[in-house]
Amino acid sequence: MPTPEQPERIPAAWAEYTALDGRAEYIDGCIVMAPNPSEKHQLASLELVLLLRGAITEPGWRVNAAWAWKAGADEFIPDVMVYQPVAGDRARYTGTPVLCVEILSSNAASDYVTKTVKHAEAGVQHYWIVDPEERTVAVLTLDGGHYELDRTVTVAKPAVLDFDAGQVTVDIAAIADSAARREARACR
Repeated sequence: MPTPEQPERIPAAWAEYTALDGRAEYIDGCIVMAPNPSEKHQLASLELVLLLRGAITEPGWRVNAAWAWKAGADEFIPDVMVYQPVAGDRARYTGTPVLCVEILSSNAASDYVTKTVKHAEAGVQHYWIVDPEERTVAVLTLDGGHYELDRTVTVAKPAVLDFDAGQVTVDIAAIADSAARREARACR
């Protein structure tokens, strides 16, 4: 039985996965079922989407949240992704995003290990791992087929980050505080 740190993995064929009606990923021939993300997770995702959309300076780029990305035989659902559209993509993105962002929740091991390797193999140039509890962002950059830790953004050290489609100032405290303000307004 899976634990909160270990999502359920069900061996399955691609056709079985695509017949599902729900949020899951397909990794190494298995359907990976993780619990629904928390509200804090979703609010941080929304803040990042808005921040990245406002920072894009190059034409033709898009930002999306929780949209399926088909990478070879696998399919992921990045929390946030920056990409150039591919004609005909409706159900899932089939190109290679320039940036994938994962916001840690119940399955940190997958975000730090499995997805780091798989995203690098697929050629994603930038991979950010946001830890809302620790209030950090690990900024990974592709170098020779694997990721190097470029820097860690902390509350004390906001940073200007390049993601090829633009540059953005990432202030994890502002993202967390803004998400908290949205939550407080919604409760009024």
